[in-house]
Amino acid sequence: MRKLLLFAMVTALTVISASADIVGYDSRTGAVVSYTASAPRTFMGQGFSLGDGGSSPQITSMNIVMVTGAALNYVDTQIRVQFWDVYSSATSPVFSSPVGGVQTLATGPISTGIGTAYTFTLNFPTPIALTGLTGHGLTVNWQGDPTGTGTFANDNNLTAGLRTAASAGIVVGTNTNPSSGFYRNASGRTDFNFLSTDSRTLVGTTNGGLVFDLTVVPEPSALVLSGLAGLALLARRRRTA
Repeated sequence: MRKLLLFAMVTALTVISASADIVGYDSRTGAVVSYTASAPRTFMGQGFSLGDGGSSPQITSMNIVMVTGAALNYVDTQIRVQFWDVYSSATSPVFSSPVGGVQTLATGPISTGIGTAYTFTLNFPTPIALTGLTGHGLTVNWQGDPTGTGTFANDNNLTAGLRTAASAGIVVGTNTNPSSGFYRNASGRTDFNFLSTDSRTLVGTTNGGLVFDLTVVPEPSALVLSGLAGLALLARRRRTA
């Protein structure tokens, strides 16, 4: 019986550690992509709520679409990403409680014409931990190095792709911006946050916002409870044997 109980403990631990990543937010599937022609647009953001992931979701990776606003040639580019645990459209600034720090990831050389869309997959070295599913924020900022000197600078011609009026509904999660819109740094802020007056929408768009998806590790509580229930059952059998 002791061997059986030990086996159940090992099995429970194995089930817990095998928790699979899931898509917690997806506005990329079914999106028809454009961008805002207004400037500045070097910092772009959005409030969002996850559609899945439990009370303690952790973001492990994301896919995000960038659009080039002009014909350009960069030797190298990078994206900087900041997640926020708290979002309120009624406050200024709108985001608070930053999580994970500013993530800086390489997006490589770019040489293309105006209005070309790129999709980048970003894997975070350390998962970004959020509290619950609702009321979060995301800010992205692309920078370019046109000369290969290793000096990156903000550029309006590297900006986040936006969902147009022709886009299908968001597949997973919710865009919580007013009128399903987005933020751009119209007020000139460069601290990854926005004033409430920085909120914008594309004309006629009802399923708008940034074009991205998030992969999360869901909370393991349900799996833990399942494993503990098995252990409790075996313990009862042992007492009655």
